[in-house]
Amino acid sequence: MAIMLFLSHLLPLLLLQFSSSLAYSPPNKYFLNCGSESDTELINKRRFVGDAKPNDWSIYPGKSKIVQNTTIPKSINEIYQTARVYNKATWYVFHNITPNGTYVVRLHFFPTLPQIMSQARFNVSVSCGFVLLSNFSVENDLKAAVVKEFAFAVNDGPFGIGFSPMESSLAFVNAIELFLAPGDFKPDSVFPISPEVRRMNTMYTLTFDAWNAVYRVWMGRGMITPENDTLWRTWLPDSEFMPLQSSARTVTYNQRLNYDIQETIYVAPVFVYNNAKVLDMNTSTSSGDSTLTWIFNVKKKSKYFLRLLWCDIITPHSTPFYFNIFFDINQTDLRPTDVTQNNVFALPFWYEFLIVTDHSGFFNLSISLDKKDPLSWGFLNGIEIMELIEKSFVGVVDLSMGEEKQSPKMIIVGVCVGGVVIVGLIIGLAVFCFVRNRKLGKHRPILLPQNDPSSEKIVSIADIAPNLNLELKIPFGVINDATNGFEDKKMIGIGGFGKVYVGRIGEKDVAVKRSQPGHGQGIKEFHTEVIIFSQIRHRFLVSLYGYCDENQEMILVYEYMEGGTLKDYLYGSKAKDNVPLTWQKRLEICIDAAKGLDYLHTGSTATIIIHRDIKTTNILLDKELNAKVADFGISKTGVPDAKELDTTIRGTYGYLDPEYFNTGQLTEKSDVYSFGVVLFEVLSARAPIVKTAPSEETNLADWAVLCKSRGEIEKVIDPFLIGTIEANSLRKFVEVAEKCVDEVGANRPSMHDVVYDLELAFQFQFTPVGEGKAYEGMSTTIVEAPWEIDSGILDRIPSKGIDDSVMLDEDSTTMNARELAAEFKIDCAR
Repeated sequence: MAIMLFLSHLLPLLLLQFSSSLAYSPPNKYFLNCGSESDTELINKRRFVGDAKPNDWSIYPGKSKIVQNTTIPKSINEIYQTARVYNKATWYVFHNITPNGTYVVRLHFFPTLPQIMSQARFNVSVSCGFVLLSNFSVENDLKAAVVKEFAFAVNDGPFGIGFSPMESSLAFVNAIELFLAPGDFKPDSVFPISPEVRRMNTMYTLTFDAWNAVYRVWMGRGMITPENDTLWRTWLPDSEFMPLQSSARTVTYNQRLNYDIQETIYVAPVFVYNNAKVLDMNTSTSSGDSTLTWIFNVKKKSKYFLRLLWCDIITPHSTPFYFNIFFDINQTDLRPTDVTQNNVFALPFWYEFLIVTDHSGFFNLSISLDKKDPLSWGFLNGIEIMELIEKSFVGVVDLSMGEEKQSPKMIIVGVCVGGVVIVGLIIGLAVFCFVRNRKLGKHRPILLPQNDPSSEKIVSIADIAPNLNLELKIPFGVINDATNGFEDKKMIGIGGFGKVYVGRIGEKDVAVKRSQPGHGQGIKEFHTEVIIFSQIRHRFLVSLYGYCDENQEMILVYEYMEGGTLKDYLYGSKAKDNVPLTWQKRLEICIDAAKGLDYLHTGSTATIIIHRDIKTTNILLDKELNAKVADFGISKTGVPDAKELDTTIRGTYGYLDPEYFNTGQLTEKSDVYSFGVVLFEVLSARAPIVKTAPSEETNLADWAVLCKSRGEIEKVIDPFLIGTIEANSLRKFVEVAEKCVDEVGANRPSMHDVVYDLELAFQFQFTPVGEGKAYEGMSTTIVEAPWEIDSGILDRIPSKGIDDSVMLDEDSTTMNARELAAEFKIDCAR
C-alpha cells in the first residue's frame, strides 16, 4: 500500500519545534552514583553524586547492600566500581520534580561482582505507571556496561523508580540519570505509517506512552559517545545495520550548519547532521543498485516511534529532488525540498512516524530512487527507533504491599488477570443484554413522579440523562432472576437510595442496589453513579457492572464486596465476632482507599471527580480485606469554580469539611478532610461523632488533634493496637491525618501526598528508622529487621579471574564473594 505524505504541511510544526527548546539548558540533576559516598565527575562535566548521602531524593525502604570493586578494567567508567544491591522491592524517590514535563531516565548496569550480580533477575518500574524492564538480567561480561534509556511524562512529584527482585533473586543498579528533557524531545502525537493504526490520516497520541530508546544511528564512522552528545546519548554507525555492501557514499560537511545551534542541538548533535549517507543516480547506475537498506532487530507486533533526521549538505543549489522511503512494505514519497524552505542548504530537520512491526522480528528501512528521473537523489543523516511502552494501570512498585505479601511481580500479574476477568464479565453482560433487548424490543421509558405527588408523567431516560452509557444496561429480567425475585434473604443492606441485595449473574456474584419502586428519591444519585462509573475504572474503586432503568425501576449492579464495610470491622457488626484488624492491615486498607480517591482527583478523566461522601461505610472490603471506595451518588465532576457556591451542602455529619460547610465552596480538599477523619477512625476504632462522650471527645478529629498536641496520642489509639505499632510508623500516620483535617483547605495535602505518606508509615512499620525511641509515651521500640535471601545464586558461573573483593556498607569491611554471600544468607551452590 502506497502512502503519500507531503512534508510541506509539516513546516509550521517543524519551525515550532525548533523554537520550543530555546529556553532549555542542560540539566544538572539527577545524576546518582549508586553505592558511592563520593561524587564522580565525568569528562562531559556531568557530576554523579554519591547516593549514600541523600539530599532531595530518598531510598525506601532503605535496606540494601553496597558493593564495590576497584579492580575492574580501567576502560570501564569509574561509576561502575560501585553498585547498590537489593533483595526486596526498593525504590528511589525524587522530590524536586518539575510538573507536567517529559523526563529522561537512564539506568546503568554493570556486574561489579560478577558471580552474584550476573545472576540477578528483577523488574524496574516507575511511579507514573510504567514497567520499564521485566525479568531483566545482565550477562557476566566485564567489557561494557548496559545502559537503558526511557522517556515519559511526569505530571507531578514526588517521582519514584522501583527495583523489584524476582523470587529468590536480587536487584541492583550502578547509576541513575533522571532529568527534564527539552520540549521537542518527545512529541505529543505522531503520524502512523502502519495501516493497523492509521485511521483517515489521524495522528497517534504519544502523551500516555513511554518509550525505550532502542537504536540511535548516524551515518559517520565509529560511535558517538555520551561525551560528544548534547544529552549524553550514544549513536551507533549505520554500517552495523547494513547487511549488504552499498554503493552509497558518505558525505561529511565541516562548516557551520545553517541554524542557531541552540535551537535544535538537543534533538541530535552536530555530528549527526554533518554526515549523510547519499544515494544518487551516478553511483547507483555504475553498480545497478538504486536502493539503500538498513535492517533492525525488533520485537514482533509492537509499536515503535521512528524519527528520521536530515540536513541537506549535498546540493548547495536550488535544484529540486525527491526520493522514496520504504518502511517494510509501506512506501512513502518524501520531498525534502518542500520542508527545507526551498532547499535551504545545511538546515537540519526531522520527521517522525509510528510503525507497527510484523511477525518477522525485523524492520527494514530503505531509500529508493526513481530510475526514470536522472535528478533523483536520496540521503539520510540519522535514525532513532524507540519502542513504545503502554501504562500498566497498576501501582507497579507498590510500597503499600508488605514484605510478607506477594512480590511486585505477582501483584502485577494478579491485577492484570483480575482485570481480564472483570473485562470479560462486562463484555459477556453487554452481549447478553444486547441479545435480550433484541428479543424484548426497545426499552420502555421510566415512569417518574413530578413535583405534584398526585400526578405522573412519562419521561424518557434520554431527557433526564442523555449521556448515560447504554452499553451497561441490564434487562430487569436478568436482575430479577439473579436475586430470586429480590427475596428478603438476599438483602444485605439498606440505605437512603434503597435496598441492597446479593445476586449472581453468570459465574459472578454481584451486589444489586434497588431504589424504592415509584419513589423519586435517588434519581439524581442514580444518574450520577451511572455517568461517573461509565468513565472510570480502577482497582481501588468498586466496579459498576451495569444498571437497569426499565419502568419505575432504578437499579445499579456492582461487583460484590463480601467483606462488608470498613466500619463493620472497626466497631460495627463484625468487630465483636472477628479478631480486630492488625496495624498492618489497617495501613493497607487506608493506602488502597487513598489510591482510589487520588485516582478520582487526578487520573480518572479530563476533569476531577469529588466524591463528597468519604466515610468508613463507603470503603468496602473483599473477602481478603482489600479495600475499594464505593458510593458515588452525590459525587461532583469538574474543576471547582471559586465563584460557584454549593447551596445544598451534601455529606455526612462528622466527616463534613467545615470550610465547605461554612462557605459552600466545594473542592477536592473537602474529600481530603473526610479521609483524615477516616484515618483517625482507623486508629481509634470509634465513630467520628460520639454524643455520649465528654464534650472535648465528642468530635473524633478535634479530640485526636488535641491529644496529639498534648503528647497524649495513646488516648486515641485502639487498645488492641497498643504495643504493636512501630514508633515512626505511628508518628507519620498521625502527622498525615492531622494535616488532612486542617481547618483551612489550602493547608491540606493532596491525596497523592497522602498516599505517599501512608506508604512511608507502612514502610516504617517494617523498616524502622533510629533505634530504641518510643513515640509520645508509647512503649514500642525499634528493632532492626534482618535481611533474608532464600536462594543459592552464587558460583553458578565461574570467575573470569577478576579479584572479587568488595566493600560493604558504611563500615567499609572488605569481603570476598563467598563472605558477601554469607552476609546475604545465600546458599553457595557448588
